[in-house]
Amino acid sequence: MNAAHAGSPLDRALTENDRATARFIVAARAMPASAWSVPLKPASWTPAQIVEHVAITTEVAAGVVRGEGFGKVPFVMPLFRPMLRIWYNGVLKRGAFPEQSKGPPVLKPSDSPAALETLMARLEQGMRKAESTMREFVVKGDGTFKHPVFGKLSVVDYVRFGAIHTVHHAEQLEGVKA
Repeated sequence: MNAAHAGSPLDRALTENDRATARFIVAARAMPASAWSVPLKPASWTPAQIVEHVAITTEVAAGVVRGEGFGKVPFVMPLFRPMLRIWYNGVLKRGAFPEQSKGPPVLKPSDSPAALETLMARLEQGMRKAESTMREFVVKGDGTFKHPVFGKLSVVDYVRFGAIHTVHHAEQLEGVKA
């Protein structure tokens, strides 16, 4: 991190995101092998799927900021955007996701995720690309972008949202017992 920018809002958000990711990685690596492919509760994801989901989310977030979209978005989305923004802003304000939050299909993990080390490498590569994308985007513009679901967002808030999301899933993994 550049010392001249260490106190910028983006740097603070990226540091928060790095801490969230480190916590998530520790939780994933501490996962007992016997629990890796067992759903956390009936009809929910396995720890392997959660790790894959966080890796996918990281990759997609960088792509969205770059303007690459994020899969098929229903044409009625503008009608729901005000409600979705209330939800998004509530997550930022509370610093937590509401229980039973569901993401869009593009963020859904596969039915048979890769091994832990493969997913960790994917997540770490995604984090490096996302950080680079966020920094480049803020330097080039006004620090905002158009999200296909939520509308115009601040990159800094979007990074904070990502950190909150990662902590949400770290807490799920931390709750798994051997």
